[in-house]
Amino acid sequence: LPAPIRCFYSCIFWTTAFCRYWSAEVCCWDAAGQLGQSGTDLTWSPVAIQVDKGNSPSSIGSKLSDVIAIAAGGDTAYALQANGTLWAWGDNRYGQLGADSPVERRTTPVRVMKDRIVSVAAGDSHAVAVAADAVENGSVWGFGRADSNQIGDLNGAEMSRLPVLMVERGGVAVAAGGNSTLVQAPYPVKDGDTGLPGPLTLLAWGENTLGQMGTGETVSVPVEDPESGVIEVEIRNMNAMNKPVDGAGTANENNSTYMQIAWSFDVGGDHMAFSVNNGDVYAAGVNSLGQLGDFTELDSNIPVRVGREGFSSLELYGYITPGSSTL
Repeated sequence: LPAPIRCFYSCIFWTTAFCRYWSAEVCCWDAAGQLGQSGTDLTWSPVAIQVDKGNSPSSIGSKLSDVIAIAAGGDTAYALQANGTLWAWGDNRYGQLGADSPVERRTTPVRVMKDRIVSVAAGDSHAVAVAADAVENGSVWGFGRADSNQIGDLNGAEMSRLPVLMVERGGVAVAAGGNSTLVQAPYPVKDGDTGLPGPLTLLAWGENTLGQMGTGETVSVPVEDPESGVIEVEIRNMNAMNKPVDGAGTANENNSTYMQIAWSFDVGGDHMAFSVNNGDVYAAGVNSLGQLGDFTELDSNIPVRVGREGFSSLELYGYITPGSSTL
């Protein structure tokens, strides 16, 4: 590599890798257009290749530069430039490029939204972004696959090629993984007593069948035994749609049942984790390989304490093995 790597992301399921140099240039490894190379038949690469700038206003030659943040989805990559413009390339079968285009793949960066963006996160086949007014008003937008409500309820539609509004104002940060999304935003949107926005809370969207969103919400489902015909009630986790993460048992302000003081948070393929301002970390979801770090192998649909000591950073990588891992 020509310069030290600033940060590194690997996608879920596939083998895309993505990094940003200290010089704010971007490099990728592997296929489906996420190499960001125009005019080439190259479908994968075992070495890092700088991303073509496409139509982006990069300052360094023909390559994408001036990048301050990056995100990688299943087969799609995203880069946020210092001027607030968001660019995407790679797979677009579910509209995850957010560019309102039926083209299934883009080999060079295309602009996503006209707003100035301050944060972006990517899941398997969807992405979420916090718009430029996030410092004061904070709208959060999602685009791509929606069959698990990972970008909201689209009235039966399973995808959106255009960004859809998830949070009208107050959004601060986002995370995504698999078919799930976490947003830090006020809850409730407007307090019934004061008329003001509620405190910042972790809100969940999307797949929660394994309890990975930590909302604790369940539903009773009658299930008939195919042999005996006996109907039994089965408790299942409910998918999330703008639902607060359960904060019971965590370090919350005012003893709230909602998770309010998350310092950082991330989403893996089948679990999520967040830290609070004293460095403690909590996690929810699948725990068959010890992903939750609570010294058990028991799954949990509400957050449980990770380890015993405070941590200073938090990142999740999904599906490294048949289950996910927490780092």
